[in-house]
Amino acid sequence: GVSLIWSEMLYFVWVTRSNLRVDLGLDRISRLEAAIHSRKDTENEEQLQKVNDLQSKLEVANSELKSEKEKAQMLATENEKLQYRIIHLLRSLKNAELKLEQESPEDGFRNLWPYSNLDEIL
Repeated sequence: GVSLIWSEMLYFVWVTRSNLRVDLGLDRISRLEAAIHSRKDTENEEQLQKVNDLQSKLEVANSELKSEKEKAQMLATENEKLQYRIIHLLRSLKNAELKLEQESPEDGFRNLWPYSNLDEIL
């Protein structure tokens, strides 16, 4: 529960930083393209190669980012399902406790349960 939420928060920070790196990469490519147009042909070829290299790296980073976003969405969905299950399991446990109290008022069940009241953990 908590560790999954914590890991999702860390992942969100990582995705945000990745988006920033992608944006910075796009800015850098734009500057390199502008520089290419203002230099001689030999320098242009070197710069063009750098731009092509950066573009291919950016494409790889974008595909990785897309994949990580999909994983994050799947984790978030799974987390919601688990939270839903926990809530309903606790409700079922509370109902079972109430039923046992009605059937056996000598409080035998409470000796096994560490909480005095399920509302403490809900």
